[in-house]
Amino acid sequence: CHTLRTSSDGVHIEMKEQEYRLVMTKRISQRNCLILWLVDISDFPASLHAGMADIIGPDNPVVLVGTKVDLLGSVDMGVARTAVRASMLEGWKSSGLGQKCQLAAMHMISASTGFGVASLIADIGSQWRSRGDIFVVGSANAGKSTLFNRLLPLMCGMSASGRGGATVAKWP
Repeated sequence: CHTLRTSSDGVHIEMKEQEYRLVMTKRISQRNCLILWLVDISDFPASLHAGMADIIGPDNPVVLVGTKVDLLGSVDMGVARTAVRASMLEGWKSSGLGQKCQLAAMHMISASTGFGVASLIADIGSQWRSRGDIFVVGSANAGKSTLFNRLLPLMCGMSASGRGGATVAKWP
């Protein structure tokens, strides 16, 4: 939050995939952190990558967050969320992640509408508090930027709107 308040520049980084994996593995798996792993429910289970287990490490708790629940439309939301949640848990287990990573919680949200975000924040607050960093990970278009931009004013007391968003990318 401090860097976002004091700097208006995005960071441009270029590196090869192997170098990136090594840097991220050292940065995440070797520290005490909470992982918010976002998965797009319309792209599930493709957005669960078993290789992430090495980057996350066995000791860091993971909150699996199913995003874009607003896309479920006018179906019975309770029934749909229960089915999607069961599918997410089964995908987590069948991918082998259940044996390599520590699943702390699961949430269903819509970062664009705000549905479920308050519950996610409450869970983060009660489980994690200020024990370390929080990493938001997920596949492209899983909703990481949308969630981050929604969390920023709620958790840091600042808005991303004056910057055009808290994240900057050449491509969507």
